[in-house]
Amino acid sequence: MKIKASLIVVTTLGCLLLAGSMVWANTETTATETSTEVVSETNAVAVETIDQSSIVPKTEADKTKGVEVWSDIYKVLSHPRCVNCHVPDDRPRWSGKHYGKTQVHGMNVQATATRMGKPGEQMCTTCHAKTNSDVPHGPPGAEVWALAPVEMIWWDKSSKELCAIVKDPSKTGGRDISSFAEHISHDALVAWGWNPGLGREPAPFSAEKTVAMLEQWLALGLPCPE
Repeated sequence: MKIKASLIVVTTLGCLLLAGSMVWANTETTATETSTEVVSETNAVAVETIDQSSIVPKTEADKTKGVEVWSDIYKVLSHPRCVNCHVPDDRPRWSGKHYGKTQVHGMNVQATATRMGKPGEQMCTTCHAKTNSDVPHGPPGAEVWALAPVEMIWWDKSSKELCAIVKDPSKTGGRDISSFAEHISHDALVAWGWNPGLGREPAPFSAEKTVAMLEQWLALGLPCPE
């Protein structure tokens, strides 16, 4: 236990020192270009107006079952592995069973408009690599590490509120429910939620199960809780 604790301290101090004194080999312009490039990939889906208002439950039984299915989808989308990065500001959250009380990300992390951190100062990649740290509670990692786009605000939303958001393509990057499910099934950063590294609780179910639930919810008419 002492060895693990030491590793955690060393890892954390290493990130703090790196964030405070890092010297980029390239200029700030290069960092900005990199940030813009990755954010562009995150928002690659063009925002379109996709009318889903005509999709309604055919029967009361479908509505009841649909709301039940949505409740399980909500357990996934409202889990800390998801909502910690779907925030209304540029401050990622630290929340979940292993954190105790909810707090903003340490080390004065500010994602800014890039959703990745201040160019040349505290980019997310200062501590977040492409894979998870081997140290319990060490910095998690994925191929691209960034906050969700600003229109995808899920933090602190009720089941009813988040249901309406997911059904609104202007708040899901132009995706209808089928495209949203496809996004969940293929996006590497989304997949991280079920493989968050040592010491973290993964999101419930699985990517495959979540996709299946979204498809079932669509077939039942996309009802939301009242």
